[in-house]
Amino acid sequence: MTTDCSLLWHSATQNVIVHNTEGSALYSLIARIAVGRSPAKAKLHQILNETASLPGIPLQFGGAIGKFHGDTGFASEFKDDYLYSSQWGTKQPASRQTGHFLTAVAMGMTSDKSLRRFYLRSIVGHELRSDGEGISQLFSTFNQILAPSQNDVDAFEKAVATDIGGNYRARDSQLFSIFDPDKHGDQATRVGNSMEDLRLSVRGWRLGTAVSQGVLQTNKDVATWIALNVAGE
Repeated sequence: MTTDCSLLWHSATQNVIVHNTEGSALYSLIARIAVGRSPAKAKLHQILNETASLPGIPLQFGGAIGKFHGDTGFASEFKDDYLYSSQWGTKQPASRQTGHFLTAVAMGMTSDKSLRRFYLRSIVGHELRSDGEGISQLFSTFNQILAPSQNDVDAFEKAVATDIGGNYRARDSQLFSIFDPDKHGDQATRVGNSMEDLRLSVRGWRLGTAVSQGVLQTNKDVATWIALNVAGE
C-alpha cells in the first residue's frame, strides 16, 4: 500500500482508499463512491441525486458535496479558486469545482444524442460568458447556451478525444481555441470562465460517458478513476 497525502493506494486490490476527507469535497466524493459494492451506474446515479440542484436537471450544486466551495484535492490543472481573487475580486474559497465536475459527469451520462449535443453547448458556453448571481443567473445561462459556435463544440469533442489519448498539449490547444480572450474578451470580464474549468469538464464528460457505456463497471472503478484522473493532492 502506498500513501499520497489523503489518498491511499492498495496495490493488491488496485483500489483507492481515502485516508482523510477534511476540507475537500472531492475527497468526500471519492470516499462516498467507494463505500460498499455496487454497479457503477447505480452508485453514480445515487450521488447525482444527492447533489442535484433541481430534480431532473443536470446541475450538481446541491447537497454537502455539490455546494462546497473550494478546490482542495484537485490536480493543479483543474484548480481555479485563485482566479476569483486575482481576476474577479471575490473572497476565497469561491469556486465550486466538485459541483462543476459532477455537472459534466451528469451531462456525459446521457445517451440521448439530441440531449448530448445540447449539453455540449451548455458546457462550452459556460466558459464563454460570465456566470450570473440570483435572477441574473437565469439570463446568464441562456446567454451561455447560445454563445458557442459549432467550431467551439467541435473543438471540445476533439479535446475529449486527445485527452483520452493522453496528448494533453493537443487537448489544451483545442480548449484554448474555445477560451481564447482575443476572441471572447479578457478573462477579468468573464467571471467563472477558465481553462481549468474546461479541462475539468473534459474529465467529467469522459467519466459520465464511460459509466454510461459500461467501460467502468463498479463503484470501486469509478472512485479509482476519479482519484487517478482528477485528484492531485
